[in-house]
This record gives sequence, C-alpha cells and structure tokens, in this order.
Amino acid sequence: MGKLRTLFLKALVIASPLLLILAVYVITDPFKVLYSYHFENYYNWQHWELDRDVAGTENLKQRLSKNDIPDSYIFGNSRSLVFRCDTWESILNDNSKPYHFDAATESLFGFYKKVKYLDDKNIKIKNALLVCDVTLLSKTVNDHDVTHIKHPDVSGESIFAFQSNFIKGYFTNFFFLKQIDFLLFKKEKKYMKDIFAISPGYIRTEPYKNDYYYQKYDSILSTDSAGYYVFKKDVFYDRPAAQQTSDTVIRDKQIVMLQEIKRIFDKDHTSFKLVISPLYDQKKINEADVKTLKSILGENIVYDYSGQNEITNYTGNYYESSHFKPYIAQKIMNAIYSK
Repeated sequence: MGKLRTLFLKALVIASPLLLILAVYVITDPFKVLYSYHFENYYNWQHWELDRDVAGTENLKQRLSKNDIPDSYIFGNSRSLVFRCDTWESILNDNSKPYHFDAATESLFGFYKKVKYLDDKNIKIKNALLVCDVTLLSKTVNDHDVTHIKHPDVSGESIFAFQSNFIKGYFTNFFFLKQIDFLLFKKEKKYMKDIFAISPGYIRTEPYKNDYYYQKYDSILSTDSAGYYVFKKDVFYDRPAAQQTSDTVIRDKQIVMLQEIKRIFDKDHTSFKLVISPLYDQKKINEADVKTLKSILGENIVYDYSGQNEITNYTGNYYESSHFKPYIAQKIMNAIYSK
C-alpha cells in the first residue's frame, strides 16, 4: 500500500503542470466553447481570433429559442461579410428577416450543412444568397482547427470530437504558454504574434443579424484614403496581364451536396442567388464549374464576377488583396436583384 501511495504521489507531481494548464483552460475558456455566450462585438474580447462559425450559430440558436426566426440567409466565406443584412433587406423589400450565416474560410460542406440544419428545424428559407469562390466550392469536408471547425449542431459531429479539437489546439504551437504569459503580464510579445491576430477596435460585429464591419479600416479610409493605400501597398501584388483560369473543382461530392441544397430550396420555394466573388487575384472560375452550377441550380441563379473586369481592375475597390468593399457588394446586389 505504501509503494502504491508513493507511486500515486509521484504521478500527481509529474502530472500537476498539465492539470494546472487544463485548469486555466477550463476557467478562462480561451476559445469560448465551454460555456454559453451572447457573441456581441466579440473581436474586442481578446487578442486571438474566435471561431465565427461557432459565434454565428450560437447567436442564431438564441434567436430560435425565443421563436425569433430569420427567414432569409446570407451564406459564404469572409468575402460575404460586406454583403450586409440591412442593405440586402432594403433591396429585397419583401419584409424579410435576414441573418448572416457565414464562416471564416467557409466550405461547400459548411453551406450544405447549414441549409440542412435549417431544414431539419423546419425553418423555411424565403431568400438565400451564397457568396462563394473556387476555394469554397472545392472544400467538401469539415475543417478541424480552432478558428474554422463547424459548430457541432451544424456539422453533426460529436460534442466530444468538437471539444477535443479545441483542447488539442490549446497545446498546439504552445498556445497555452502564450495565453498564460499574456494573462499574467498583459503584454504582447514577439513570440506570440502567430496567435495574436486581433486588435480590439478594428472589427465590429452586430449580433442580431450577425453582420460584420471593418471599423478601423473604414475610419482610416474616411480620413486619409490615399495614406491607407500607401500603408497597404505591400499587400497589393502585381497580377498577371493575361487572364488566368482556375482548375475545375466541382466533382461528385459537390454535385451531391448542390443537388440536395437545390431540393430543399425548391421545397421551400426559396429565392436563391449565387455570386462568384470578384477577387483581387483576377483568376477566372473554370467555365465547366459555372456550367455545372447552372445545370444544377438554374441558369438565372449564378452570377459570375470572377476574372478581369471593371471591379477587379481597380485596387481602390479592395480593403486588401482578399476582401472587397461594401459598396461593391451593394452594387452586385442591386444588379442581380434587378434582373
């Protein structure tokens, strides 16, 4: 008995640092997945990024629990963020109740699962707008990192697998060490830069419709637009003079998902629009993919703004090389809903 007790105490001493770290994780909940939250302006909560898919799903669940059910949804990746619900609502002009149900680096898997999630809850989708690109269309599986994994209610994966993902992420690249260091000394150090991607005050989120605003960028642009582009000049790389075309990405898995989405939208008599984003890289989506999208979803559903055109030619239409500005989104919405 004495030897067993000694062995237990030694094991406890060896394990105590790990137990302490796990205690910090449980107490501080760095990824905001252990407890319930109302995700209001959550980019001001801390210096590291949270999972927008989780935040958006949790805020929607809170509305559903109050029987305050949106009937129109904007889906997509971060390029969809400038397609604001208020603007869309005014253009639709049909008393719709919109919600922005996007995710960072959204996938076709995510879009498909969100449509299924709403359908499983017997939520009729009156209007749907998907803002996509080749990257979104190419992805048919869930991501498993701390900023991109789907909420388990959407993905259908187990709570255990979901929570295990975040515990693993806490120990990846010494995240725990960087977080604890910052909690103790309130100072951002050079070795923390890989996780400290968020500066409070740069982004504003509106939780009711889940809209997203580039607050800091818009403030700088309103006072010194020329200076902004001097500051950002390094991110605006030179594009090839000749038109580049993406490889075909829509294959069997994508076709099955798109067909199921179309079935649900037909059942709900959903007014659906799909926008292929005007990206700064000016790469044109493969015509075969556009043809497949139109054959499944409908000829008048798909609007292709990719490649070299009047939007992508002008650097001033972009915040940086990944995201265009809200007036471009409004221009696109005005165009596609006037047809």
